[in-house]
Amino acid sequence: MSTVTGNSAAYHASVEAPDDGDERDAEALQVIAEAAMDNTAFLYARVVGGSEVINTGGLNVAGTADIAGSAHVGGSLTVDGNLTVHGTANVHVLDVDLGADVGGDVVVTGGSVTSEFGYFLLSPKTVTIAIDGPAETDDGWEFNRSTNDFFWSSTSTSQRRIRLCLNAVVPRNANITQIVARFKGAPGHSALPGGMPTLILYRKRIGTTGAASGVVDSTNDGSADTTAYQAEHNITLTLGTPHTADTSTHSYYAVITSESDGGSNAIAGAEFYGLRVTYTYSRVDRQ
Repeated sequence: MSTVTGNSAAYHASVEAPDDGDERDAEALQVIAEAAMDNTAFLYARVVGGSEVINTGGLNVAGTADIAGSAHVGGSLTVDGNLTVHGTANVHVLDVDLGADVGGDVVVTGGSVTSEFGYFLLSPKTVTIAIDGPAETDDGWEFNRSTNDFFWSSTSTSQRRIRLCLNAVVPRNANITQIVARFKGAPGHSALPGGMPTLILYRKRIGTTGAASGVVDSTNDGSADTTAYQAEHNITLTLGTPHTADTSTHSYYAVITSESDGGSNAIAGAEFYGLRVTYTYSRVDRQ
């Protein structure tokens, strides 16, 4: 007698076996036993052992599905509980009653993605997006242009604000980590203004749910001298603690204030070109 150990990397779609009238010798039986064990090990590794799950049809899981590798389902994948995939989920239609935690990419080919809880968890992603409007102002800025550019110009030497709403570009529950404003002071300063421009992340509560309206974080223009200030430069607000944007209850704004002094060092005509907003996310909401 000998022990037959299955090879999880081998799959046999067919195997030659003795037919009626053929001699049934030990060698022929050994071939059949090895093929059977190979196929068993192949299936076990993909269902239990941490490799890929490959299904050319539909897959319906009555409870919780935890797949250590990747999931490739040619038809619909329906999970009544939680779906956890540590690799890539590649399916035709994905329907999950609770949350979905996918370590790789979610690839839905020609179908739809639904979740009763309305969200999917992914590996953390970082996104930077540039925006320059639409913008609103309290009459201290005006829209302007040069030959190849558009920008906002300050029209006051007292502190005036311009704001850009971030809700359209930052997904719900994303974590805002940095905002960078592109700015240029007006020429002719003999010294830096006493009140330098400020970049503010502002949160406005819509309704009565959640944290009160107010400043989340802010930073002043850090230009070292008038030469740096009057050249095009960045005003960078890096949040010490990333801020989770709950856009279901709040509006979020990047706010720029114009320079102010009350004396000769404040000059109108500063130029604001736009923003770059960086955020991270590991959760994608349907809403």
